Amino acid sequence: DLSGNTAYGALATGGAELTITESTIGSTTQDEAGDGSDGVGIRVEDGALLTTNSNEITSNAFLNVWAEEADLHLSGDQITGGLYGIASVYGDLTMSGLTITDGFLYGVFAVTQTFIDVSDTQVTGDPEATQNVPDDEDGDGEPRHKRRGRSPDRRVDRRRR
Repeated sequence: DLSGNTAYGALATGGAELTITESTIGSTTQDEAGDGSDGVGIRVEDGALLTTNSNEITSNAFLNVWAEEADLHLSGDQITGGLYGIASVYGDLTMSGLTITDGFLYGVFAVTQTFIDVSDTQVTGDPEATQNVPDDEDGDGEPRHKRRGRSPDRRVDRRRR
Protein backbone atom coordinates (compact mmCIF):
# COMPACT_ATOMS: atom_id res chain seq x y z
CA ASP A 1 0.00 0.00 0.00
CA LEU A 2 1.51 3.28 -1.18
CA SER A 3 -1.20 5.55 0.19
CA GLY A 4 -1.08 8.72 2.26
CA ASN A 5 2.42 9.82 1.25
CA THR A 6 3.61 13.40 0.82
CA ALA A 7 4.91 14.47 -2.63
CA TYR A 8 4.95 11.05 -4.40
CA GLY A 9 3.51 7.61 -3.77
CA ALA A 10 6.34 6.26 -5.94
CA LEU A 11 9.05 8.04 -7.97
CA ALA A 12 11.39 6.58 -10.62
CA THR A 13 13.99 8.63 -12.48
CA GLY A 14 17.23 8.36 -14.43
CA GLY A 15 16.43 5.21 -16.40
CA ALA A 16 15.05 3.25 -13.44
CA GLU A 17 12.53 0.47 -14.09
CA LEU A 18 9.61 0.39 -11.66
CA THR A 19 6.97 -2.35 -11.56
CA ILE A 20 3.92 -2.02 -9.32
CA THR A 21 1.39 -4.87 -9.10
CA GLU A 22 -1.85 -5.32 -7.13
CA SER A 23 -1.27 -2.27 -4.95
CA THR A 24 -3.17 0.82 -3.83
CA ILE A 25 -1.58 4.18 -4.56
CA GLY A 26 -3.78 6.95 -3.23
CA SER A 27 -4.29 10.14 -1.26
CA THR A 28 -0.79 11.45 -1.95
CA THR A 29 -0.64 15.06 -0.75
CA GLN A 30 1.43 18.03 -1.87
CA ASP A 31 4.46 19.05 0.16
CA GLU A 32 4.47 22.28 2.16
CA ALA A 33 5.54 24.36 -0.87
CA GLY A 34 2.17 23.62 -2.51
CA ASP A 35 3.55 24.69 -5.90
CA GLY A 36 1.78 21.97 -7.90
CA SER A 37 4.94 20.05 -8.74
CA ASP A 38 4.05 17.09 -6.55
CA GLY A 39 1.05 15.40 -4.93
CA VAL A 40 1.47 12.65 -7.54
CA GLY A 41 0.55 9.00 -7.08
CA ILE A 42 3.30 7.68 -9.39
CA ARG A 43 5.84 9.86 -11.18
CA VAL A 44 8.42 8.61 -13.68
CA GLU A 45 10.90 10.81 -15.55
CA ASP A 46 14.21 11.04 -17.34
CA GLY A 47 14.20 7.72 -19.23
CA ALA A 48 12.48 5.65 -16.54
CA LEU A 49 9.97 2.87 -17.29
CA LEU A 50 6.80 2.23 -15.29
CA THR A 51 5.00 -1.10 -15.63
CA THR A 52 1.76 -1.58 -13.70
CA ASN A 53 -0.76 -4.38 -13.35
CA SER A 54 -4.06 -4.49 -11.45
CA ASN A 55 -3.55 -1.48 -9.18
CA GLU A 56 -5.97 1.01 -7.67
CA ILE A 57 -4.58 4.51 -8.23
CA THR A 58 -6.94 7.04 -6.70
CA SER A 59 -7.50 10.51 -5.33
CA ASN A 60 -3.96 11.84 -5.46
CA ALA A 61 -3.84 15.61 -4.94
CA PHE A 62 -2.37 16.60 -8.33
CA LEU A 63 -1.94 13.74 -10.81
CA ASN A 64 -2.49 10.02 -10.45
CA VAL A 65 0.21 8.98 -12.96
CA TRP A 66 2.73 11.44 -14.44
CA ALA A 67 5.45 10.53 -16.93
CA GLU A 68 7.86 13.06 -18.41
CA GLU A 69 10.39 11.75 -20.93
CA ALA A 70 9.62 8.28 -19.59
CA ASP A 71 7.62 5.25 -20.77
CA LEU A 72 4.37 3.91 -19.34
CA HIS A 73 3.07 0.35 -19.74
CA LEU A 74 -0.19 0.24 -17.77
CA SER A 75 -2.43 -2.83 -17.55
CA GLY A 76 -5.63 -3.60 -15.66
CA ASP A 77 -5.49 -0.58 -13.35
CA GLN A 78 -8.41 1.37 -11.87
CA ILE A 79 -7.51 5.09 -11.93
CA THR A 80 -9.88 7.54 -10.25
CA GLY A 81 -9.85 11.28 -9.56
CA GLY A 82 -6.89 13.62 -9.52
CA LEU A 83 -6.49 16.68 -11.71
CA TYR A 84 -5.45 14.29 -14.52
CA GLY A 85 -5.83 10.51 -14.47
CA ILE A 86 -2.70 10.04 -16.59
CA ALA A 87 -0.30 12.65 -17.99
CA SER A 88 2.33 11.33 -20.39
CA VAL A 89 4.73 13.78 -22.05
CA TYR A 90 7.42 12.66 -24.52
CA GLY A 91 7.44 8.93 -23.88
CA ASP A 92 5.80 5.73 -25.08
CA LEU A 93 2.33 5.08 -23.66
CA THR A 94 0.68 1.66 -23.60
CA MET A 95 -2.69 1.29 -21.86
CA SER A 96 -4.52 -2.03 -21.75
CA GLY A 97 -7.62 -2.89 -19.75
CA LEU A 98 -7.70 0.36 -17.77
CA THR A 99 -10.69 2.05 -16.21
CA ILE A 100 -10.05 5.78 -15.83
CA THR A 101 -12.76 7.74 -14.03
CA ASP A 102 -13.29 11.38 -13.07
CA GLY A 103 -9.98 13.02 -13.89
CA PHE A 104 -10.97 16.62 -13.05
CA LEU A 105 -9.52 18.14 -16.24
CA TYR A 106 -8.40 15.13 -18.30
CA GLY A 107 -8.71 11.38 -18.00
CA VAL A 108 -5.65 11.00 -20.23
CA PHE A 109 -3.34 13.74 -21.52
CA ALA A 110 -0.57 12.48 -23.82
CA VAL A 111 1.98 14.19 -26.06
CA THR A 112 4.61 12.12 -27.84
CA GLN A 113 6.59 11.72 -31.04
CA THR A 114 6.77 7.95 -30.59
CA PHE A 115 3.61 5.89 -29.99
CA ILE A 116 0.44 5.57 -27.98
CA ASP A 117 -1.19 2.12 -27.87
CA VAL A 118 -4.64 1.86 -26.25
CA SER A 119 -6.76 -1.28 -25.98
CA ASP A 120 -9.75 -2.32 -23.88
CA THR A 121 -9.62 0.95 -21.93
CA GLN A 122 -12.55 3.04 -20.70
CA VAL A 123 -12.29 6.75 -19.83
CA THR A 124 -15.33 8.38 -18.22
CA GLY A 125 -16.13 11.51 -16.26
CA ASP A 126 -19.15 12.50 -14.20
CA PRO A 127 -20.10 16.08 -15.20
CA GLU A 128 -20.61 16.85 -11.50
CA ALA A 129 -17.03 15.78 -10.65
CA THR A 130 -15.08 17.03 -13.68
CA GLN A 131 -14.39 20.27 -15.57
CA ASN A 132 -15.23 20.70 -19.25
CA VAL A 133 -12.06 21.81 -21.07
CA PRO A 134 -12.90 23.59 -24.35
CA ASP A 135 -11.02 23.07 -27.60
CA ASP A 136 -9.54 26.57 -27.34
CA GLU A 137 -5.78 26.36 -27.66
CA ASP A 138 -4.97 30.06 -27.64
CA GLY A 139 -7.66 31.35 -25.29
CA ASP A 140 -9.43 33.51 -27.86
CA GLY A 141 -12.78 31.83 -27.22
CA GLU A 142 -12.90 30.07 -30.60
CA PRO A 143 -12.13 26.37 -31.07
CA ARG A 144 -9.32 25.79 -33.57
CA HIS A 145 -11.54 24.02 -36.12
CA LYS A 146 -13.92 27.03 -36.28
CA ARG A 147 -11.10 29.50 -36.98
CA ARG A 148 -10.09 27.43 -39.99
CA GLY A 149 -13.66 27.03 -41.21
CA ARG A 150 -13.64 23.22 -40.85
CA SER A 151 -15.69 20.92 -38.73
CA PRO A 152 -13.89 18.57 -36.35
CA ASP A 153 -15.26 15.63 -38.39
CA ARG A 154 -13.62 16.86 -41.58
CA ARG A 155 -10.32 17.30 -39.74
CA VAL A 156 -10.44 13.69 -38.51
CA ASP A 157 -11.43 12.34 -41.95
CA ARG A 158 -8.50 14.16 -43.56
CA ARG A 159 -6.06 12.47 -41.17
CA ARG A 160 -7.34 9.00 -42.12
CA ARG A 161 -6.60 9.43 -45.82
